[in-house]
Amino acid sequence: PIGKQATLLETSLYVSVMPTMVRHAVTELVSNLTHTSRITFHPFMRAAYTVVRDTLLTVPDFLLLDVGADVTEMLLVKKGVMVGSGSFPYGKHFLYTRIQHALSISYDEAASLLSLYLGNALEEGKRATLERTLSQLETEWVRVFQEALEHAKHEPGMAPAIVLAGHAATLPWFERALRSEDFHRYTLATDHFTIFSLQEELLSQHVKIPPQYPFGVSALIETLFIRNNLL
Repeated sequence: PIGKQATLLETSLYVSVMPTMVRHAVTELVSNLTHTSRITFHPFMRAAYTVVRDTLLTVPDFLLLDVGADVTEMLLVKKGVMVGSGSFPYGKHFLYTRIQHALSISYDEAASLLSLYLGNALEEGKRATLERTLSQLETEWVRVFQEALEHAKHEPGMAPAIVLAGHAATLPWFERALRSEDFHRYTLATDHFTIFSLQEELLSQHVKIPPQYPFGVSALIETLFIRNNLL
């Protein structure tokens, strides 16, 4: 806001932790490969937050969920400002390993089975068996998510929009869990939330990537963050 008058300044501090030995090793590797004099570290959720804020301009209040391999991270944003954060240890592997143990199959078979199910390509008998397991997992994930959300909130009320990021293969299941009646019962919500999935189609509108270099969602978020904030 250079050259502008203001009566209120609102700031947020976001801290990320990384072992010093890891940071030094990455710095040395990148320096040797690129011969750059400036290397900046930042948490992925900070990048995702700024990209979502600058992309969904009509949605100033939202809950950002990044479903990772082992952990789901959360950022609660009000009026474009981060007001709360949190995480809980239920990510993609939670889904695959629970299916694996429930059906006594391998991890890869569980991943394949879920992929077929989400693509409506699973035969009826296996589908019914898998749905019973998924129903239990949905209830568990929603309950743990709601508990983490209660601890993460700094302000009363729930953001009217949820922005969901994560692995493309499992993202539809987590989106379905958020649309379930269980989620709305736990949040005591009267209306359904608007859910935005951070897919390549949404982000690729804002950055031109040559077709011979296909980018995933994470790479697109990092690209937009670097272009908009570091260059």
